[in-house]
Parts: sequence; C-alpha cells; structure tokens
Amino acid sequence: MTSRTIIAAAAAVLTTSCATFAPEPCTDRWYDLETREAFAPVRRDLDRTLANLRAAADTANTPGVVGAVRLALAAESATRLLEGLERESLPRLRSAAAYCDDPAFVRRAFFDFIDREGLDDLDALTAGLDALLAG
Repeated sequence: MTSRTIIAAAAAVLTTSCATFAPEPCTDRWYDLETREAFAPVRRDLDRTLANLRAAADTANTPGVVGAVRLALAAESATRLLEGLERESLPRLRSAAAYCDDPAFVRRAFFDFIDREGLDDLDALTAGLDALLAG
C-alpha cells in the first residue's frame, strides 16, 4: 500500500466520521450547537464586561479617579460586547433562523444564552435585549 493510498483512506474515514456526528438541521440538538457556536466569540467579552461592571458598581459611591476609570472600563467592555454580538453572533443566528424559517429563533437563542450564563436576573439586560434584536 502506498502512502497516497493510506492518506486517501484516512481522509475518507475522517470525512465520513465528521458527517456522522453533524446533527440534523433545525432539530433541538442542532439548535443547541448553533447557538453555542454563535455566542462562543463573545464569551470572553461577556466575562470581562461583567467583571468590569461589578468593579464599577463596587466603587460607584467612591468619588475620584478610581471610580471614573472603572466606569470607563465597564462602558468600553459593554461596547465591545455589543459590537461582538452584532458582528459575530447576530449574523449567524439570523442565518439559522432563515434556514429553519423560524422567526423566533434569534430571540429564543438570546434568552437561552442569558439563562445558560446565569444572567436571567439582570432586568436591564433583558429589557434592552428586545431593542437590540429589533434593529
């Protein structure tokens, strides 16, 4: 057996195995995978934003430079997070919604993400979410 034959056989096995594990489109398993992958690029920004918001909240009543810097960092982190959502997550979610002909897909995905991340108690986030999704 030549090395080309071995490489071709290995490629065929890898291609077949990848196709085997792909979930059927528009199923619950596919939805879960699509939403997790759509939000993966913004996960780090979410963690950073929440940390900066907590730090800013801790120093909210403290006048001076430290409070102002923490507030500025929180605003910058929130802006980066929203830009990432708009640039990375929303296009993928809208594409999946169109593919599955499911107009509620994007909204459901955002709220599931919020629940999964333990953010469901943040009223300000959920209140502003409808405005973001409408745009």
